[in-house]
Amino acid sequence: MRRAADWSPQLFVPTAELGATAHWIDGEPVATWAQVEELAAAGVAIGSHTRHHRRLSELPEAVREVELAGSLAELREHLPQAPAVIAYPNGDHDDAVCKATQAAGYELGFTTEKGRNCASTDPYRLRRVSIHGADGALAAIWKVATGDGLPRLWLRLRR
Repeated sequence: MRRAADWSPQLFVPTAELGATAHWIDGEPVATWAQVEELAAAGVAIGSHTRHHRRLSELPEAVREVELAGSLAELREHLPQAPAVIAYPNGDHDDAVCKATQAAGYELGFTTEKGRNCASTDPYRLRRVSIHGADGALAAIWKVATGDGLPRLWLRLRR
């Protein structure tokens, strides 16, 4: 695995869907527990994406609690050192979801909102900076420094 600046990649998995097909992406195959464990052994941090990749704000409270707590328990069963972090499926979160996430034992919750975080950012509403395979070092530095995607001119020149 390629590493830069001692950063490690982060993967979020829907624990009850591992080894199945992704109902949220046209039936694409989902990694198995063996594959996820292999990634973890190679240095990938594995976090939760709930149990079934469902929109948490649309679920009844009891079902939401099972999705959150169950996923963290399943992660810890297979990967005892897994961090207590979650990426909300589809970025879907609200006050009730954030409160339930904290109650389930998570330390951090990631949304799909783009941008940087600061000391005052709610740890259950963290924004993301996405680095893609086509991004070189300069693009990664831009994204991390600004919290923004690449400017349109940059994207046109890259093509």
